[in-house]
Order: sequence, then C-alpha cells, then structure tokens
Amino acid sequence: DLRWADGIRKFWADASITAAVKTKLARETQATLTKVDIDTSGGVVHLNGTVETQTLRQRAAELARQVRGVRQVVNNLRVGRSG
Repeated sequence: DLRWADGIRKFWADASITAAVKTKLARETQATLTKVDIDTSGGVVHLNGTVETQTLRQRAAELARQVRGVRQVVNNLRVGRSG
C-alpha cells in the first residue's frame, strides 16, 4: 500500500528532524534548552516549554531552523523560570 509506505517515510523523517533539533539544542551551552519539548509533524517543528530568557527563546527557534528538513518552526516557548 503506497499510502502506508508514504506515512512510514513521513514518520521517520519527522522523528529524524526531532532528534536533530534535540541534538542541536543539547549542544548549546545553555542547559535549559535541553528541557525544551519538541514535536514534529510534516516538517513543522513545535517548540514547547519554558526558558529563562527571550534570548534563549529566540536561540532555540534559530537552531531548529538550521536542521535539514524543517519547513517551519512554531515557537510556543514561554519565558519564565523553568522547573
């Protein structure tokens, strides 16, 4: 079934994108970025959670956009105390 195969390819593409974004955020010197929740669907990355500053919020989106296959970044990160 071609639709099933296409769905599997999209799932693995999204999983690969999510893993790559998580890796980029983990390599950042700001430890709070490792706590960002990342969901990907159809190449659209959703960033969720709380970061400590507006600069970190922007940096997370910037890093996500650098990943191959990302079509769009929806930055739902809130600025405040994470915990």
